[in-house]
Amino acid sequence: MTQSFEKYLTELLRALLVVFPATLPFSRKISAAISIAIFILTLTLFGYKKIILSYKNRYVVLFMLPFIVSLVGLSYSECKDLLPLEKKASIVAFPIVFYLFKTDHNIVKFALASFVFGVTVLSLYSLGYTIRNDLPFDTEMTMQAVGISHVYASLFLVFSLVSIAYLFFRQTLLLKQAILIAIFLIQLVFLLFLGGKMAIFSLIFLSLVALTHFLKSGLITRKGRIAILIVPVFLFILSIYKIDHIKSRFSYLFNKEHYFVGDNAWSSIGVRLTIMVCSNEVIKNNKFFGTGTGDVQKDLNRCYEDKGYSTVKNMNAHNQYLEILLGSGIIGLLAILSVQYVFCRVALLERNYLFFSLIFILAFCFLTESILERQQGVMFYSFFSALLFFHKPPVT
Repeated sequence: MTQSFEKYLTELLRALLVVFPATLPFSRKISAAISIAIFILTLTLFGYKKIILSYKNRYVVLFMLPFIVSLVGLSYSECKDLLPLEKKASIVAFPIVFYLFKTDHNIVKFALASFVFGVTVLSLYSLGYTIRNDLPFDTEMTMQAVGISHVYASLFLVFSLVSIAYLFFRQTLLLKQAILIAIFLIQLVFLLFLGGKMAIFSLIFLSLVALTHFLKSGLITRKGRIAILIVPVFLFILSIYKIDHIKSRFSYLFNKEHYFVGDNAWSSIGVRLTIMVCSNEVIKNNKFFGTGTGDVQKDLNRCYEDKGYSTVKNMNAHNQYLEILLGSGIIGLLAILSVQYVFCRVALLERNYLFFSLIFILAFCFLTESILERQQGVMFYSFFSALLFFHKPPVT
């Protein structure tokens, strides 16, 4: 390979790493195609020997644990469907890419800006689509506009808001700061209307923690820094009091009628509690190794049918930890918890607060959704966690 051709491939790889985040809120096919191109370019630049040697790095292996757990679980499943592994292929690819291709701060910054751009387009297009078609401002806005669930849209919005705050703190030009604040407010308002509860709670918690940390350490020297941390909390409280849709999304958490276990689809809380009943039935006989990655949905459906829970048929566990426990048992659950513990520990030791925020948001959303069971969630998790973990010097 000539030096000029290698330089061309390197620049192409850099460009794709920046473009990829913008596609995440939209077409899964485009995101998948770009991720494949990224891995092929990495293979071309570094060769298969370095790819294989990268597996000796303990952190690369750590990143791959969710995939390894799924692979082992599939080996003793009755159903040998490879689709769950195909969805999680990027967990194997992106850690290798960022381990071998040493990113500089510009790639991190532009990748974050690209993601913010994509999420902003998603927000504005969904709002425009809702207004044009005279639809309600509710959880279905993104699904009707672009076909993405409010769960994943809310997850993307929260990390985008954190990314905007990160970029804002490192920006000195007033015009760019004003643009970032405007984008921040648009996305925040859209998130509140979308009503992804766990995503919103994670944002509020991070805002309060960051504000407390900055005040104690004296790092806040400008009013803008205080404002961008207080605004999410203020707008959330205001919207609960003034906007009926948002108020209803959160007030029903305190209504015992919604904690109904049985054949229902009218309460998201009741649905999850109903699923947990069947999840517990499946886990009882498969505590240590689980029922097998390929058999989780089949065994859940069998329980739904036996108990007459027809409205929740074909629904997954709606909890990533529970999903792993069902498929791979206690061993699998300990594996994913170990990954999160190491990530958090490294992030805090290196003062890599953006990476810590990402892991915290994901861990919070894992409690009510099986984020890693869909390709969009897997690609988001694997790309940004690998990018922020392997970036040196650490992002602070």
